[in-house]
Amino acid sequence: MADPNDRDSFRAATRRRFVDDMLGKAREASPQCEWRVMIVDDVTVRVLSSTCGMSDLTAEGVSLVETLGKSREPQSHLEAVYFLTPSAESVSRLCDDWANPPKSAGKKGAATSGASAMYLKAHVFFSSPLPSAQLAAIKKCKPLVASLASLAELNLEYQTRDQRTFVTGQEYALVDFFGGKSPRDKPEWRREADVCATRITTLLASLKEMPKIRYKSVGPDGVKGGSVAAAVAEKVHRQTTYLANKSGQSLATTCDVLIVDRSVDPIAPIVHEWTYEAMLFDLCEVNHRNGLFKYKIETNKGTQDKEAVLNEQDPLFCELRHEHIAAVLNKLAEKAKEFSAKGSSARLTGDATTGDLKKVVQSLPRFMEAQAKLSTHTSIAAQINSTLTRRNLSNVGRCEEEIIFGEGNSKTIMALLQNFRESASEMDPTDKLRLLLLYAATHPEKFDDAERARWMKATGLTREDMDTVTNLEHLGVRVLKKKSSMGGFNKTTKSKRPVVHQRDSEWDLNRFLPTIHHLARAIDAGTLNPMEYPSLGGEYEAPPAMSAKSSPIKPSGGGAGGGGGGGGGGGVAATAKTPGKSARSRPGGGGVHVPNRGSFGGDHEAPRFDRAGSAADLPSQGAHHGHRRTASNLSASGASGVGRRLIVFIVGGVTRGESREAYELSEALGREVIVGGTEMLKPWDFVNRLAVLGDGRGFAPKKGEDELDLDDIVIDD
Repeated sequence: MADPNDRDSFRAATRRRFVDDMLGKAREASPQCEWRVMIVDDVTVRVLSSTCGMSDLTAEGVSLVETLGKSREPQSHLEAVYFLTPSAESVSRLCDDWANPPKSAGKKGAATSGASAMYLKAHVFFSSPLPSAQLAAIKKCKPLVASLASLAELNLEYQTRDQRTFVTGQEYALVDFFGGKSPRDKPEWRREADVCATRITTLLASLKEMPKIRYKSVGPDGVKGGSVAAAVAEKVHRQTTYLANKSGQSLATTCDVLIVDRSVDPIAPIVHEWTYEAMLFDLCEVNHRNGLFKYKIETNKGTQDKEAVLNEQDPLFCELRHEHIAAVLNKLAEKAKEFSAKGSSARLTGDATTGDLKKVVQSLPRFMEAQAKLSTHTSIAAQINSTLTRRNLSNVGRCEEEIIFGEGNSKTIMALLQNFRESASEMDPTDKLRLLLLYAATHPEKFDDAERARWMKATGLTREDMDTVTNLEHLGVRVLKKKSSMGGFNKTTKSKRPVVHQRDSEWDLNRFLPTIHHLARAIDAGTLNPMEYPSLGGEYEAPPAMSAKSSPIKPSGGGAGGGGGGGGGGGVAATAKTPGKSARSRPGGGGVHVPNRGSFGGDHEAPRFDRAGSAADLPSQGAHHGHRRTASNLSASGASGVGRRLIVFIVGGVTRGESREAYELSEALGREVIVGGTEMLKPWDFVNRLAVLGDGRGFAPKKGEDELDLDDIVIDD
């Protein structure tokens, strides 16, 4: 297991795989070669660029990065490092490089006579296990075999997003897994499940972990064991066991893995999050892969176009990313005053000495860099604040919270629409649709044809928009009114409203807490219901005990909500004994005492469950997890702790709000918590995917959004 004292252990371990296990092995095989060319395919370019910058590669002797599928000039004096997926297409193109090398171009562009080798030697690394058919194809290519200096399975096919987040890069997995009728019968379902499991397995292999897996057994259709999470979990268990046996590794588990699907919390991808990073990707045009943000500033020379890369190389971004937007605006104003004061104090006077001049010159680059970062984030915050004001999102956000927590109903939405009309403004159509989606997700069985028509008239939304709302049914949400056996609507039995969690925070519009927070705490406490979340692996250990840093705290919210009311999609159910937060009730409520237990071994109580078999004793987030943190609840060593890793994976995509919870949980539980998903979801991405779950009508993705760009890896760190 990676060093728990390494603050950046997850991402650092991934980078070490590239530097040591791939480029280092190539250097060992051919120590006389100083520079090499790296060849990647459409999948591995994203895997590589998510972790390494061009400066990392250059430091290891890579002078050029090229794409396998594009035309390339022969570099017969250089060795090539191939980092490829073991697909038939990539292996075929690899063999073509050596069996049919292109002729090099002359000075005037004419091809020279005779075909030389494409490269001097080949170091071939595959991102996941190589199928026997592809290995046979490589063996048949004699020129390639004769030039092979390295051939290995690197087993690294996931993309890192930050220190606590990864994705498998399956951007339309939500549609493949939940779209249409009987999605399990489609070949896309099985194919994407295999890809998902393989990429999760490569993460575990990279971290040298043997997992104990818990998974959500019931899918949106209510069939036990029929969820996509169950299929992925079984495949991960089978693959990790195979790799462990193959390498002689012990089967004793070293980490905990929880696999769920998007139906466990359909609220999280829709609701407006009010932290800086979430608002940035929700309201601004930012490249979701490399964080490239383009903006304009006004100067004495007029308007200038600027761009900045927002990632963990930006210390100010790291400081602000998980803060509430109100705190960010205050901090940026304070920093601007500090810079102004520093600039005044740094001015040289007439009696300045040579030493004074030297100090000013030495500090100038750092000052200018910090000033540029501050200018970037000030521009971003101003753009966000302008959007908040223009779209009146504060009132929209308050309405969202009232709807989510059962404090409001359809009349609350109508009142908000009326307020917009009275102020001579129009509510943004995307905000209308998201608000209606939240209403449907938390108020089951409210829609029929007549109700859809009334909402269309009141909001101005289209029939396609209403189809998008109805498509929540594919995620287990009971949107439509139930029909009785007599043909009418059943007025006696209604699905219960889902249980929704809330956080204690002193900031406004910051109450919603993603479901995965409570599920992760339940695993840590040993209270996750084994009937709803069965386990795979871990036969050689006692059940994991509660982390040493976990403390008995009162739940402020209830069981896992978000899934459809009564639709089988809602995580941890609430019963009369559940101390949770019902969507029907007001905030508040009592809590239960969860005994504190040691990290490993020792005496500990067995998990306790309510009569319905749900994890009712989930410890909740206490007041110390508000966005205005105090020094007492921040560990000196950062997010990494002393316990075993906990990895939470969401099939269907992970949100930035859920990514933030990995940081919060790591600090609270004293163990490294990593969150992953099939893709990194922005709210409109989720709505776009949701729109095509039914009959295929929806929104076309923006042009260029999915195009590959090698510039992703040539941006220096």
